[in-house]
Amino acid sequence: MSNRLENETSPYLLQHAHNPVDWFPWGDEALQKAKTALSIDTYDPAANYYYGLTNFSLGNVTDAKDGFDIASLDIQFRSASYTNLAGIYLRENNLEKATEYARKSVDFNKYA
Repeated sequence: MSNRLENETSPYLLQHAHNPVDWFPWGDEALQKAKTALSIDTYDPAANYYYGLTNFSLGNVTDAKDGFDIASLDIQFRSASYTNLAGIYLRENNLEKATEYARKSVDFNKYA
């Protein structure tokens, strides 16, 4: 079973190309789906994580941070969200924040 990701070039997206989930490649359609889900449940962790990933890939860093921040409230998305936030802050050369989120991710993984 394949989904919309089978023709993508991103290794991250390709690893999900045969999942039974109807994934969307990063872009406007994915962003619209995430926004629709968030209009129903603003604190949906999966929708916020996907919203963060999609916005980051589109260069909307502020919106990506918002999505990852909310997604990190859920245990399932906490480590991945912290890791993504650390990467964003590292790219912004905000080493204090990058270190803070990297430590949070490592600390969380100690108990996961």
